[in-house]
Amino acid sequence: MQYNTSKDKLVIREYGRNIQELIRHACTIEDRNERQRVANYLIEAMIQINPNNKGIEDYRRKLWDHLFIISNFELDVESPYPKPDPAVLEYASKSIRIPYPKQRIRFRHYGRYVEGMIKKALETDDPEKKAAFAGVIGNYMKLVGQQWNRENITDDTIKGDFKMMTGGDLELEDSANLDSLARSTRNVPKQDMPLKNRPTGRGKKPRQSGSYQKPFNKRKKR
Repeated sequence: MQYNTSKDKLVIREYGRNIQELIRHACTIEDRNERQRVANYLIEAMIQINPNNKGIEDYRRKLWDHLFIISNFELDVESPYPKPDPAVLEYASKSIRIPYPKQRIRFRHYGRYVEGMIKKALETDDPEKKAAFAGVIGNYMKLVGQQWNRENITDDTIKGDFKMMTGGDLELEDSANLDSLARSTRNVPKQDMPLKNRPTGRGKKPRQSGSYQKPFNKRKKR
């Protein structure tokens, strides 16, 4: 018995092994007209395997590209579209390693964006804009800080952390209201909330108007 693990690796799995073997067989056909006829039949067979993809733009061009890719670009037939460049496909198939960010976050519960906003605020020359910017950052720090630890995040804690993060170059005013952002999120109307944040009312079955509901008869104790 021959297992699939001992066979050639599937180039494009969605078409299966039979299509791959038929394409490899088409490469061995010497008569050009017959080879072209088989290639056209193979395109129609590939469409039948994935009929739901017909709505994709340039779907037939994708099929012809896959036909040449599965044949390892050895199939010599005429295509209604330009043949794909093997060099470009080889470059695109190589995985690009994305480096993991190594930036150290001093206050991890506030997140990296707070440090970026503080940097932008320090670069602002206008004193009024800088103070307004500081107030917005303080409100955001209070909001995300409460998600981390609601009991220990106070205005004094936020102001102290903000002063440390700015190195004393920018401070929050003593009269700064750091609850305005959190209050605005609590007062958002239900219809304006994102779907994931709306109350579901789970556990309460609404009464349907006009529908008959059988009365509940409490069983009498004997």
